[in-house]
Amino acid sequence: MKDNRVLLSVLVQLAAAAGFLSCSLNYEGTLLDEEMSDKTPNAVLINFSEVSVRKGSTAYIVRAEKAEAYNRKNLTVFSNLYFAEYSSDNEIATEGKALLANFYSDTENIEFSDDFSIKSLQQGYYIEGRSVSWNGKEKVLSGDEESEVTIGRD
Repeated sequence: MKDNRVLLSVLVQLAAAAGFLSCSLNYEGTLLDEEMSDKTPNAVLINFSEVSVRKGSTAYIVRAEKAEAYNRKNLTVFSNLYFAEYSSDNEIATEGKALLANFYSDTENIEFSDDFSIKSLQQGYYIEGRSVSWNGKEKVLSGDEESEVTIGRD
């Protein structure tokens, strides 16, 4: 009797395994998830604020109305961004704002668009306009041909 139960149990498991192996799997949902992951942020932070401290003093602050992180693209999109970098005297050295900013963490490139301004309070100059890009590796700020950028001194 016990042998019959064991045999029955093995047969049920084999039938279930055969049924599972004969099923066709639909991968369309997986492809859709991959496509959506490029368009859907991994995290959305409202009233984002980051403060970096170096040697007991504020190094910089970043604030945004919204920050959207796209991990696969190494991209964070900031809306209504404000940032400030502090000098070793704990004074604001540079500050800026942008309606929209794309920050690429792998290259440290930044794209400012929809109105931006950057002010170097220590050096007395400002840059403002509609669109500009910062190349983190080359340390170069550039704009496209269609966007007007103003550079001036206070």
